[in-house]
Amino acid sequence: MKPRTIGDLHVIGVKKELDRYLKSGSFSATDSLEGMTANYIVRMFRGINNVCSKFEFHNSNDMPDLLINVLDKAEPININLYKIRDNRRIQPKNPGAKSFLSKYFLSDELQGKFNEQFEVLYLEFINEIICEGGIKNRSYDIKDMRKLIREQYRSFTPEFEKYRKKFLFNIREYCFELLANEYNAGSSGILNALKELLHLDEINIITRYNDLDELIAIEQFNPVIQSSESYKLTKRSHNSIGIETKDITLLIRFKFESGPASSVKLATSYEKTVIESEVISDNRESVREFEKLIEKHFEANIQESSPNSIGKCNEAIFYYSLIKQNYSIRQAESNFYIKMFSVYSEKLSSRISRKLLIAATNTVTGILSSLENKYNNLFIESAQLIPDAYIDDKLDNADLSMIIKANGKYFTERISLKALKKNSGRYVVKNPGIGSILGPLYFDKEPLTPLVAEFKEDYHNSKIDLMEVQEELSAELADRLLDSTQGELIKGIKALLGSSLVVISFYSDDAYLVMEHKESIKYINVKKQTPTKIQTTLEWEDGEKAITLRVKFSKGKDHGWSTLKLACTCKYSRDEVVYY
Repeated sequence: MKPRTIGDLHVIGVKKELDRYLKSGSFSATDSLEGMTANYIVRMFRGINNVCSKFEFHNSNDMPDLLINVLDKAEPININLYKIRDNRRIQPKNPGAKSFLSKYFLSDELQGKFNEQFEVLYLEFINEIICEGGIKNRSYDIKDMRKLIREQYRSFTPEFEKYRKKFLFNIREYCFELLANEYNAGSSGILNALKELLHLDEINIITRYNDLDELIAIEQFNPVIQSSESYKLTKRSHNSIGIETKDITLLIRFKFESGPASSVKLATSYEKTVIESEVISDNRESVREFEKLIEKHFEANIQESSPNSIGKCNEAIFYYSLIKQNYSIRQAESNFYIKMFSVYSEKLSSRISRKLLIAATNTVTGILSSLENKYNNLFIESAQLIPDAYIDDKLDNADLSMIIKANGKYFTERISLKALKKNSGRYVVKNPGIGSILGPLYFDKEPLTPLVAEFKEDYHNSKIDLMEVQEELSAELADRLLDSTQGELIKGIKALLGSSLVVISFYSDDAYLVMEHKESIKYINVKKQTPTKIQTTLEWEDGEKAITLRVKFSKGKDHGWSTLKLACTCKYSRDEVVYY
């Protein structure tokens, strides 16, 4: 039986027992959960003369479970009933995702912004489910697509789980951004949501029972929050937001009601606010666990490394160093970095992992110093590593998200973490497909896809070799960029650079670089087939800054034809690199 059904039957049963008491002065089943709950209410309120349940109103979803009239009170007393197994938390409300900001946070403007982004993300989610599931008769109408999914998939299957997590993560991220802006603007909507979603102005009675349907306890949940009380915004797991007060935290979790075609709702619950000493204690234990794992890795004495493992383990080690240098940081997704290192360290040499550990310790010190210079009265509230599968924006290259509180306001720092062996003066910013680089995501020109298709055919007909393909495509790419406006070029360069703070560890040079691409770009010079015939270089600031686009096949030449991509490398100033 669904929790909603259990709750509704409980309300009906308690109302029935109270009606019997008002008529006869007794209960029909004093040993039943409903009878004992009704008896608890009668002992709480003397002089009850009338009881109504929410089911007697046409807008039952907006009403408290019971409205009780008492002789000495002019207004009815609002009571919410919860029937909860064991010590589980109650879920006061489950509002719809597309209405909760206007209804509880009192902002139609916020709701409009959220719904607009929700539709974009949801359409992508539906398309991913359609493609992954191999569903035929594909439609471009979202209602038709949901119907097709509902007919074949009533619940989330394992292959859909990554899309569920990605979608919920991204709507959580956007919602948090909106609420942080509301907080910074001093809006009263967040405190109103706290009161409404926790039923602070109503009586909440919890009936707890065990597996044998026996009563454990009847208790009240009636926290008090002052209108002047300060609160915090936090991220939890991959799909939840916490609004913390001194004693209690409201948890808002985005969820699907059932399967992939069901409605998206919010499950609200609460918990006792975790104090700083508990956060510090948990983080110390987390750090000890990671250190045991990395010592075990050192003992394994692995000799070979893959580039992907170096990158992923660098992220985990950087996160570990960040927590170790600031134990008060809350982990949004607890101990995820430990799991990440456990998976990727199997293909990481012990020698490089030792270097990454030394580099991370110094690099974290550098980034914290950089952030302290950027913000006044800095406090890092929370941190979260972002798995690749969670990132929806193809232009977003962030690996780590930090929530910062400074001067009473919230800021989000998204950081791109990179590990390079040497300080070469260049690093890879992106590896987009050759077909998309000229499209709307980057330079807004006609894509090279048709030309690639022609070259592919010519290659298979032995009319052109792989090197000639790279050179011809590089020349055509340069010609189209030379024909671009400065506006198109600047848009493309900014999209390639991204907006994240870039943090590079040069693990064999004992150095690091912290770099933010926020400078104003005034003029870009396109240099065709420079420095080689398969490269195009775009320069600005008199050549001090540059991005080079190198045409490459995703696999080696021995493989033959494979996907064509661009290795986009960015030039940086070596004078900005810090040696330790």
